[in-house]
Amino acid sequence: MLIIMLLLFLALSCAKQVTPSGGPKDVTPPKMVESTPAPGSTNFNQKTIQIKFDEFIKLNNINQKLIVSPPIEETPVVLLTGKGLKINLKPELLEPNTTYILNFNDAIADNNENNALNSFIYAFSTGDFIDSLSFSGYVLDAYTKKPAEDTWVILHSDLSDSAISVLPPSYITKTDNRGRFLIPYVKDNNYKIYALKDGNYNHKFDLPTESIAFIDSIFRPSVEMIPDYEIIKPDSILIDSSQIKNLETDSLENEKPAYKNIPENLELLLFTENKQSQFIKSHKRLTDNKLEIVFNSTQYEEFSVKVQDDENIVMYAKNNPDTVNIWLQNKELFPADSLKVFLDYRDPVYTDSIRHDTLRFRKPEKTDSDTVPKIKISTGTLPYKNFEINMNSPIDGYDISKLKVELLKDTVFAEIDFNLYKDSLNPLKLIIEATILESSDYRIIADSGFIENIKGKVNLIDTIKIKTSSEEEFGGLKINFGDHSKSYLVQLLQNNNTIKEQISGNGVVKFSYLVPGKYKIRVIEDLNNNKRWDTGDFLIKKQPEPVYYYPSEYEIMSKWEHEIDWTPAVDVSTGTEIYPEEQQEEQH
Repeated sequence: MLIIMLLLFLALSCAKQVTPSGGPKDVTPPKMVESTPAPGSTNFNQKTIQIKFDEFIKLNNINQKLIVSPPIEETPVVLLTGKGLKINLKPELLEPNTTYILNFNDAIADNNENNALNSFIYAFSTGDFIDSLSFSGYVLDAYTKKPAEDTWVILHSDLSDSAISVLPPSYITKTDNRGRFLIPYVKDNNYKIYALKDGNYNHKFDLPTESIAFIDSIFRPSVEMIPDYEIIKPDSILIDSSQIKNLETDSLENEKPAYKNIPENLELLLFTENKQSQFIKSHKRLTDNKLEIVFNSTQYEEFSVKVQDDENIVMYAKNNPDTVNIWLQNKELFPADSLKVFLDYRDPVYTDSIRHDTLRFRKPEKTDSDTVPKIKISTGTLPYKNFEINMNSPIDGYDISKLKVELLKDTVFAEIDFNLYKDSLNPLKLIIEATILESSDYRIIADSGFIENIKGKVNLIDTIKIKTSSEEEFGGLKINFGDHSKSYLVQLLQNNNTIKEQISGNGVVKFSYLVPGKYKIRVIEDLNNNKRWDTGDFLIKKQPEPVYYYPSEYEIMSKWEHEIDWTPAVDVSTGTEIYPEEQQEEQH
């Protein structure tokens, strides 16, 4: 019995063993071994192209990734045949004396590990030779300067301004995940170049929501000789973009470039036109006496609001608002089932237009609560800055005799002198004006009935403690611009949020009391002095306002005054930004 159990144990143990792995993971993409017709064929008139690889393959999103340039009226049909592809097309649809490329991008991959063959290109010509010129460069978002991935780049041999809107492209490709593009095998001709985020997949700029980039110059591609090297033309037509290297080749003697195709490193700045008329996005009655109006976009221009049967409304909207809050003062309207409001506003885009809207507000789902108003004072205030009292509803009145401001001296709080007044722009705010010391402890005591809101509610007694900051907790930044004649809007960013912004004056901008940390610096050349970034307009050939970024995050340190000398500009020979020099000086 013991022997039987031992044999059973050994058998089960053997059953748990696994087969050794087959070695390193395959990371090699498929390789083309032959094709019919051969790559680079001339006088092409075939209905079928067959391409074989060294292993079984699969196709990933071939309908989205295959790019035919120049475009053909009917896109070729690509079929999978084990280790190969069968491409069916109609030769009668091809233009004479034209080089065509089929760019598969990364649609071809091996069947087992999905290793993609990046930017696989097959080229042929319906004429006697293969065109060999090219365009290369990159597409960036005009405002963020981030790479514009998966964006069409289009060449038009028709030089009219309407070509991009009504005609099919002469050549076309897409940007990669770095915003880079390459259009190879281009015919010797004059072209205009565009980038396009195509909303309806027709390769035309014909929707207001589509993004476009353009260079208002005519380009004729050519080969630029590099002195002292022999030019050797490339002999591989079936290649990927990493092999093209902007169509530069190597000298056989010392492996250095012999020539390059131009234009190269073109920069296209992609933008969406702002041609959307302003309108009211929403309006609602939040409580019995509070209304809210939301514009579709920032309302930079002036506007006015009137409420029927209430001439004393209180209104608050931040500078350049998209949301407007309105409080009724006529108590007879509080229980009303319907209110009528008249809104007049100038369109921020079409500034010659004044729009008139009549809005109706229904009875709210909830009424204003009867809770007493709560006093809020921000803590951790900046050095020497006056204290601010903020309320959640407009302030109707206050009694300064019911407010005390005290400073801690030698472990004892003592009253200090102060003035009190309403903020002229914000009906929800009071300003406590006093000599405020840094690194000090304050106590603000508000007696019952100190503040009354517009509904007649008053506060309860409250005590708020505040500790002010020290100058040494902050840093400063000064930027000196070389061109004093230009106006720059300078923004400091953290996590893509604008923390502070200022307009330069006499070529200088200075930020004080910056919280230590890393900031991105964005500089907008404010061409029309309206203190904001303006996008472009293709119809009138207006480019978006130039935007520049400091090349890396800038670290602000406490106790330090940082200084940068910067003349925002682009090196026209390379298309790259000219970056500033920096220096740091300790604050004394």
